[in-house]
Amino acid sequence: MRITDELILDLEEQSKIRLSDSRRAEFKSGMEEFLVRADEMASLATDGVEPLYHLFPVTNVFRDDAVTNSDRSEKLLTNAPESKDRYFKVPQTLE
Repeated sequence: MRITDELILDLEEQSKIRLSDSRRAEFKSGMEEFLVRADEMASLATDGVEPLYHLFPVTNVFRDDAVTNSDRSEKLLTNAPESKDRYFKVPQTLE
């Protein structure tokens, strides 16, 4: 695939941007270099190589599910400036 001026103009239109002539030349050069590198990588022999998904072995660490008493309302209400019947009491916001 070749990066042409028409292709860059089409990409500008699709992206809703305008590039100056110098930026367009810089973009074209960068895209051509990217395609050269992509072609180099595509030509590498990878037969028999196992895919690498992570650089380091990554595993999730899960805790065991345990049933506990989760009624901590009294402890939570100690932070409330004011409470009533196990609820936070706040100033009225609607008339």
